[in-house]
Amino acid sequence: MNIQRRFMPGDEWLYYKVYAGTGIQEKLLVNEIYMVAGRLYNSHAIDRFFFIRYSDQEGPHLRLRFHLTDSSHLSEVMLQMQTTLKTYLTNRIVAKIVIDTYQRELERYGEGNIWHIETLFSVNSWAILNVHRQHFMQEAVYWQAGIKLVDDLLDDIGLGLEGKYAIYKQLYDASWKNQPVNTVTNAALSMKYRQNTPDINRRMALPLDYDNTIQWVSREVQQQALAAIVANASSGGPSLERIVSSIIHMCYNRMFPTSQNAIEMVIYYMMHKFYKSKAAQELTKTKL
Repeated sequence: MNIQRRFMPGDEWLYYKVYAGTGIQEKLLVNEIYMVAGRLYNSHAIDRFFFIRYSDQEGPHLRLRFHLTDSSHLSEVMLQMQTTLKTYLTNRIVAKIVIDTYQRELERYGEGNIWHIETLFSVNSWAILNVHRQHFMQEAVYWQAGIKLVDDLLDDIGLGLEGKYAIYKQLYDASWKNQPVNTVTNAALSMKYRQNTPDINRRMALPLDYDNTIQWVSREVQQQALAAIVANASSGGPSLERIVSSIIHMCYNRMFPTSQNAIEMVIYYMMHKFYKSKAAQELTKTKL
């Protein structure tokens, strides 16, 4: 299989880094960048768009990836971005904008999966942007929408309660090991879970809205991408468990503007407890 690893500016993927403080990033995402991506989707200039939050030696920034439906749309995408962000750069609200080489993470996701991963990330990014637009800077809504979004992902993979528990338990164990010593205790996490259990139950019972007005970001597209990833699981490369763990991590990276690792650990704890409890309840029912 000969999968292209790197895309230079002008290839089918266009990759921007937008350096700005986290508050500015959030405003740009839910306003200007959302509008640009929406226009490009609707004009069929792009069929994939996803973002991640990152920080390097130059500072915190957004990484934006646009997939062109045809190379002739390159100037349209660049003009839209230039027109939208020029004022922010001129007024030093945005520190720097870089167009860079997009390097796919083939080892992390597998060569046969990477297109499906990019498709999934596009659906995920759009769903998260819609949550943020409707509930701007409402952290409680963010984490509740996040757990439902991931639950939908795990449903679409075909995992039951035991499988969901196992994934979250693994994520929690890894997250716990990476936390600085004495920053949080199991007792504090247990208390947080008990306090939030009613909200978790309430949110999990409600459907999450997906945007069906854009053909490339619907729940059905997500289901098709995940079905392909599951089908490829036996063909070598990274395990399905590893891929799913990375997908979940990237979902929460997008959902939370700051303190992603700390918030993730709390969510991993609460959700592994939640699924363990639900699995036990289901087992009890089958014995009655």
